[in-house]
Order: sequence, then structure tokens, then C-alpha cells
Amino acid sequence: MIGDGDVAAIMSNGDFNEPAVFGGTLTVQGWFTDESDATNIYGVDIEAQKPSFICDTDDVVSVQNRTSVVIRSRTFTVERIEKLGIGNSVVYLKT
Repeated sequence: MIGDGDVAAIMSNGDFNEPAVFGGTLTVQGWFTDESDATNIYGVDIEAQKPSFICDTDDVVSVQNRTSVVIRSRTFTVERIEKLGIGNSVVYLKT
């Protein structure tokens, strides 16, 4: 089973620590999923319909809806932030 420490290790090992710049000043490391990313979870093929960014909840406490964010030289707007309850949040983005 994956615990909180495992999630922190995954986010900091270099595979998922992509920078996002919120509001032009706040840089946060996390995991970006693009709107056309496809994956297979438990044998089911799915395709993400909206871009999102997963990061530590503490890193985005000051971020509000409609804040601009730049990831991979692309500008998005924060649609909403969902706390996952494990110290991480999903930042849902829109273009």
C-alpha cells in the first residue's frame, strides 16, 4: 500500500516534479497531465479530458480560482482545487 511518505518520494524523485508558475510568482513542483493524455488503469483505457496538476496542498493554499498558471510554456487558468485528503491536491485547469 502507498502511504503519505511514498507519495512525497514519488513527487520529488524527478519523474513527476514538473514546475508550474502560479500568478507569475509562485513556482510549485508537481505532476502535470495534459488534456490528451491516455492511460490504462486496472486494465481500462481512459483519456483525460481536462488538464490538471497534482501537487502538495500546502504549496497552493494561497492560489485562488481564475489564477493564471504557466506549465510547459502554456498558460492555463485555475478552474478549481480539490484536496485529496492525503496532503495533495488536484488543480483543475482550463485553457
